[in-house]
Amino acid sequence: MAKKWWIMGTAVGVGVVMMAASGLSAMADSSGYDVFKDAWKHTKTAESIGGKVTVTLADNGTQLMQVNSQFKANHKTADASADVTAVSGSVTRAMNVYHQDGKMILKTSDSDVYKVIEGAGPDKEQFHNSADHEEFSAAAEKVVDALVGNLRSQVTQQTQAGGGTQLSLHMTDGQVPAVIDAIGSLAVKMHGAHMDRMDEQGYHADANPFFGADFKPNFPQLKDDIHVKEVLIDATVDANRYIDAESARVTVTGKDAAGVQHEVTLSVDVDLNGVNETVPATVDLTGKKVETIKHEGKGKGPWMHRDGSGS
Repeated sequence: MAKKWWIMGTAVGVGVVMMAASGLSAMADSSGYDVFKDAWKHTKTAESIGGKVTVTLADNGTQLMQVNSQFKANHKTADASADVTAVSGSVTRAMNVYHQDGKMILKTSDSDVYKVIEGAGPDKEQFHNSADHEEFSAAAEKVVDALVGNLRSQVTQQTQAGGGTQLSLHMTDGQVPAVIDAIGSLAVKMHGAHMDRMDEQGYHADANPFFGADFKPNFPQLKDDIHVKEVLIDATVDANRYIDAESARVTVTGKDAAGVQHEVTLSVDVDLNGVNETVPATVDLTGKKVETIKHEGKGKGPWMHRDGSGS
């Protein structure tokens, strides 16, 4: 089986860089809902932006893992960078991620080798020709509007000193729409099935340089009675209509295969800064140890490794 060391080990870092480099999506008939949606649309027009993303996963009140990422992105040039740290128990992993010159570059803190993925991610031509992206964003907006439905009236807003706006949408138990509960339950089940397949294929035994064999958060796999218990979303929009900060917390309850009850909480906190003033970090590979990984391109599967084997 071909090595897949980077698939999970780089997921968060690459995800943050790609999200920032590609432009933020529009997601969000009360005025609070419209302010939220308008702010996302306006924020994605920024030529550059930086910030911090913290993702935390807890089970029955015990933290299983936390991932912190500091990122910088320039949407006009398609350059981006991120410093990522993942913590589980007493084990910590760190990685630097760069997107420059049409290449993704990865380096873990415990190695002096730079992994260079050629042809990965957006390029300048894709940024200048964004018709497909705009069409997708418009379609996604309609889907989100439909899912939110009557919850629009529950998005509250409060004017802050300096002209900013605090926005909130809090849903607990019976307030969570049935369709969102159903989608959440399905997503959890699909994730569990995916993890089962990975176990069957021996993926977890195939240690990778980022996580390593000793980085093993005990993620619960919910099987029955899955229910979205709580959704809390808060955002701050500054006086210039840019998203300044956003936090989201989703709590799901359910039972694992042994019938044990779990309450799993995923928290995401985002702080943005440096609008139109951010310069991504770059790395000079001259004289450094480099391993090149080829991207296979459309229609050929996700990746091709340096030895030419598929992923």
